[in-house]
Amino acid sequence: MVVTATTITTYAQVFDSIAIISPDYEIEDLTSKGTTLYAALGLGGVWYSDDEGYTWTQASPLPDAGFGQEGAYSIFAASNGDLIVGGNLVYNNAPLSGVVFRSSDDGASWTAENFDGLGGYEESGKIVELSNGDLMMKGGQGKLFISSLTNPVWTQTNAPGGDIFGFEQIDDIIFVVNNPAGGTAGTWTTTDQGQTWWPYGSNGTPVGLGTVTIAPVLKSGDYKFIGIGGTYDPRGMYRSGVNDTLWVEKKTMG
Repeated sequence: MVVTATTITTYAQVFDSIAIISPDYEIEDLTSKGTTLYAALGLGGVWYSDDEGYTWTQASPLPDAGFGQEGAYSIFAASNGDLIVGGNLVYNNAPLSGVVFRSSDDGASWTAENFDGLGGYEESGKIVELSNGDLMMKGGQGKLFISSLTNPVWTQTNAPGGDIFGFEQIDDIIFVVNNPAGGTAGTWTTTDQGQTWWPYGSNGTPVGLGTVTIAPVLKSGDYKFIGIGGTYDPRGMYRSGVNDTLWVEKKTMG
């Protein structure tokens, strides 16, 4: 009798270091457009790669927007092909405004879209796009701005209040996660560009009950996942039932 032994090997996903874009700047954000990768490198501007990240080339410099030295801290590839970059961080003696950079030619040229919000300097951050071409952006620590693909003007819209820890999009719902400031801690949603907000969570679960929620809201199949962290209990990872009917704790971390 011949006995054949079968060996099953489990292969783990391995991440290899393939390139250093620039030794002088940190990678702030990444996006892709077709087969081209784009990276925002803060004061290093925008860089791109056409060979899966092995080599990188610096795009055209960002134009003067009144900040002295312009930086790229978020980058987003819109459905119409535009590259949209959230610019400068807060620093002393800067103008009390913010800036978004937009390119319709893959970074060969840029236009600067300045904007002002109520109450001071606005750091432009993460940008998302809704199905109708409307854009929303997190600005500063607790402000939100709206624009569109056809009208490059940014205006402030309502936010729940407090510092925004998370700003996510699932379909056309915007999720905002707040810290305890002003009694607005927890997760909030809007479907009308910030005009009205509703607390998120159901059935008395801690998802919407004032805990500090740090991890983003994610969707996988029929379920949403949300992480609760900070110094407030209960902490851990929660998963919704179908149609958000129930939140179940999956694993307590820490």
